[in-house]
Amino acid sequence: MGMVGAVLLFDISRFFDHLDPSLTLHTLTHLGIDDTTCHWIHNFTTNRFIFLSFNDFSSPSFSPKIRTPQGSPLSPILSAFFTAPLLHEAVQLEAEDLSLYVNDGAIYASSPTYNAVAVHLTRAVTKVFAWLQSYGLVADVDKTELMFFHPPGHCSPSSGIMPPLPPLSPPP
Repeated sequence: MGMVGAVLLFDISRFFDHLDPSLTLHTLTHLGIDDTTCHWIHNFTTNRFIFLSFNDFSSPSFSPKIRTPQGSPLSPILSAFFTAPLLHEAVQLEAEDLSLYVNDGAIYASSPTYNAVAVHLTRAVTKVFAWLQSYGLVADVDKTELMFFHPPGHCSPSSGIMPPLPPLSPPP
């Protein structure tokens, strides 16, 4: 008998805006990044000032709330370092897999039945979303998709009723 698979695709909401410089510095230090680089990156993500200028208008300078500039070539690298502990924890998952690319994630699970795959996916989603929440991040529910896969001829045991779905928001 073939396996049933499920994948939950999610987007981390306002990811770059919410990368906490102190947590980033802590993660980089824990990963063994040298002090000079850590100091430079911390300065890069804090004490920033910008001003707007167009036509004959120039605004006074102000400090943006964005912590990591999304358009910077360094930002995707910083995001990979920031989420490295989550990926390290995901190695402990038994019947599930987690993939991340910058602020996009995918959690995959497989099992012989729809119910079992839903249980596995729910367990992984709960862990991943709790980790995100503990770092001040949250998945964007509007950009979250759930898909089930099954071998040809494999029918849902619920006779056309959608199998139970994992929660799409982080646990309280």
